Amino acid sequence: DTCDDDISNDCTQDCAGTWGGSAYVDNCDTCDDDISNDCTQDCAGTWGGSAYVDNCDICDDDATNDCEEDCAGAWGGDAYEDACGSCDDDPSNDCVMQTLHLHAGFNRISFTLTPEDNQVELVFAELIADGNLIMVSGEEGFFQPDLPPFLITLTHVEPGVAYWVQVIEPGQMSVYGAPLSADFSVDLNAGQNHIGYWLSESMPPEEAFQALIAQNILVSVTGLDVSGGPIIYDPKSMPFLNTLTTMEPGQGYVVTVSVGVEDFDYGEVLVETDSQVIELSPGWNQISLTVLPADNTVEVIFAEVINAGHLIMISGAEGFFDADGLPFLNTLTHIESGLGYLVQVDAAVQMTVVGAPLSADFSVDLNAGANHVGYWLNEPMTPVEAFAELAAANNLILVTGFDDAGGSVFFDPAGLPFLNTLTELIPGQGYVLSVNYSVDDFRYPDILDSSENDAETALGNN
Repeated sequence: DTCDDDISNDCTQDCAGTWGGSAYVDNCDTCDDDISNDCTQDCAGTWGGSAYVDNCDICDDDATNDCEEDCAGAWGGDAYEDACGSCDDDPSNDCVMQTLHLHAGFNRISFTLTPEDNQVELVFAELIADGNLIMVSGEEGFFQPDLPPFLITLTHVEPGVAYWVQVIEPGQMSVYGAPLSADFSVDLNAGQNHIGYWLSESMPPEEAFQALIAQNILVSVTGLDVSGGPIIYDPKSMPFLNTLTTMEPGQGYVVTVSVGVEDFDYGEVLVETDSQVIELSPGWNQISLTVLPADNTVEVIFAEVINAGHLIMISGAEGFFDADGLPFLNTLTHIESGLGYLVQVDAAVQMTVVGAPLSADFSVDLNAGANHVGYWLNEPMTPVEAFAELAAANNLILVTGFDDAGGSVFFDPAGLPFLNTLTELIPGQGYVLSVNYSVDDFRYPDILDSSENDAETALGNN
């Protein structure tokens, strides 16, 4: 309704259809004259969009994936709280729980983790609070909840160790702590060891102790069954007589070994072992070891023959062992690989010795005069080949031994060849080697070397 002749200021119609109105269309195509509700651009660049930036600087309109704060206070962090309330992002040190089921009376237990706090009062807090605990005992001492503290000698418990736990009635307890490392191990002393089974899966004893069995070290393993009765595993017993057939996680056992073992772990396999089978004929036999047994005491090496009641006597350069004599009179206590021994038995018998294979450069020292030595190579060899170096140095006097029937045989390098009755050295046999003067680090030539020498000699003769 304005009257003038200026067309430039003529009234116009706004977006709402009102002549002279102030309404306008914003970036979202909304028409009004309220600037406060004008369309804005979201974080994704969309006008009127609902996307927003969360605490991890992520832009979208999905509230379900919004960044969250972890237990360490870091937005979008990976830290979490484990069962012991520890907050970090390292799953390898997560606290885990072990539940122990106890029957009334004595229980043999062990821990498959490192308790968060290994004080006896805290580890057994549930049983103490219920008034169900009578006693905890181990090699370090004992704990009784009703005793004055100064009388208590067991104050802490350790993983890998076995403990006796006596309770009034059946119950269970839970222990929290860090899982044991994959290379967890314990040292074993010669004799009895009270140790636990710390693996998470059950295992038969013949597998759990295979390395000790292969080395003739394991004597026995004892434990308790689910009702508290004694059970045993004897590696040398008939299998059907063994009542301990499975090692169970969290159980404790008494492991008896003949020699000390460092860093024992269940299921370990020896890198390499060899078995030597020795056949003994009635009467005298001259033998040697072609392996390095872990325990080389006479009683262990000849255990099969002794247990069968067939051993009479063993003699060597170090002394003698009389199976029926008084132990303190025996001067031969160990059997050394590479040396020869005379063994007397009253019947044909077989024995097996297990040990590490001898190294390629295995050697023995020879004294001037007679030496009781073994033949430790895997293949037979003629005495001409075996003692060629000694003969060439004019140091070989004589070699004697026994044949299969127990008769005496000899090799004289200075005699006529057809008179020599010792024509072949046999693996595992013992011989008396006489030399003019001492030799350090005597070793037999390699089988391959002696074969090549034979071939060269044959070619030269042709």
